[in-house]
Amino acid sequence: MAKKHKAPPGLDYDPVTGEDPDVSYGVVEASAGAGLPRRTLEDVLFKRAFPTDKPDRALPWPPPTADRWEILLPRGAPDEFSDPQQLARAFHRNERGAIQHLAAVTTLRHVETDAVPATMRMHEAWSCARQLGVELGAQLEIAVVVVFHVPGRSWGHGIPHSHLILPVRRVRPTGFTTFVMPLINAEEGRAIIDREWKRVRREAGYGE
Repeated sequence: MAKKHKAPPGLDYDPVTGEDPDVSYGVVEASAGAGLPRRTLEDVLFKRAFPTDKPDRALPWPPPTADRWEILLPRGAPDEFSDPQQLARAFHRNERGAIQHLAAVTTLRHVETDAVPATMRMHEAWSCARQLGVELGAQLEIAVVVVFHVPGRSWGHGIPHSHLILPVRRVRPTGFTTFVMPLINAEEGRAIIDREWKRVRREAGYGE
């Protein structure tokens, strides 16, 4: 059963636990709290795309320093949305501070890649996470940014994991349109992720 928890220090959303303990889910809000600047989708993407060697955000971004990353777009999406900064800025175009919900973020911990012996290779974990992104994007008509982190390669600690960043507005040929309410409802969104991730893993030969 889904249960929401208060965000620990450094996390920008209240995580919702569910069926799979190696999956985290939550919705990043524009409000960061009293007296703090409002968040933007650009903040959400930057945080995951550049775990190390963070560039000047005011300039065009260089290639992200995450181990792997990709922007997955639904059919008919504008070509320029393949650029993370343009995608993020288009999300806020003409909204004048009205947007409250920015993105659903799900984190998938690939524990099999760090087992001894390993029962999943890094490229297999990436393929599974990417496939989940492809299917969510097609089902919900959204852009999906998939980011893969291997903390041990950057003097960090932790299990290799993927972040799927799901901006919570549908994408049409003219740009961002309506909000995707099943993602904004964190408990409903968590159930979608649990169901689809279990299916993707099973079809790839992992899990039940």
